[in-house]
Amino acid sequence: MADPQSKRIEDGAAWASRLGWDASRYAAWEIVVTMGTRPIYDWVSRRNKLQPDDMLLSLSVRSFTPWVAHLKRHDGLFSIDWRPGLTSVDTEQLRYRRLTPWPAMSEPGDFPALVGALNRLPFRPILAAAQVQIPSPGEATKQAMYDWLSGVCDTVEFIGDADGPQVYPKR
Repeated sequence: MADPQSKRIEDGAAWASRLGWDASRYAAWEIVVTMGTRPIYDWVSRRNKLQPDDMLLSLSVRSFTPWVAHLKRHDGLFSIDWRPGLTSVDTEQLRYRRLTPWPAMSEPGDFPALVGALNRLPFRPILAAAQVQIPSPGEATKQAMYDWLSGVCDTVEFIGDADGPQVYPKR
């Protein structure tokens, strides 16, 4: 019987496979989906544009560790990690640790539902735009990833591809 750690890593590979991406082509791989209350570019190059209550949400699925979704507030007031079987809230404030009804997430495929649930909480809404880092995705994988995120995203930017950044939907 496989140990629980292996099962959790297999869950990430199975999720990638459902999107048409073949993880077996790589010895080590990582897929990262990032969204925020401000454009991702602001988090990278224009941090002075960020407000204290801006938030950044990411989903990291790797070949060598279990998946994790991470939400952090710019001013450091709280951060939350969703991992297989565990949600952990890092904050000094009782209202975020105990009183906020943080949504659950049981697998990487739940990420769009997590975004929707977070947007129903009394915080600044997460923008309907995502940035995806994925090694060598084919057109079918990009379209499947866009379709998967379409309930919470109007546009998905793929970066890290040999062809350069590409935005979906294609115009």
